[in-house]
Amino acid sequence: MKVKAKELISGQTIRVEYGDYGNWVKFQVDAVKPDGRYINVDCHAGSIYTTLALEPEEIVEVVENA
Repeated sequence: MKVKAKELISGQTIRVEYGDYGNWVKFQVDAVKPDGRYINVDCHAGSIYTTLALEPEEIVEVVENA
């Protein structure tokens, strides 16, 4: 399912291209925080913890719901 970044919620699993072209990673969303022009999505995949800065209208693929 595809949703806008502003519609993400904690507990969902998203699939994003991370680090290099073609490197698709599933991240579990830990927190979603609006921050001015962007939505900061705190997430993790195993031991990798990161914050993705996404535009509110950006489309994100959700592979598992909370």
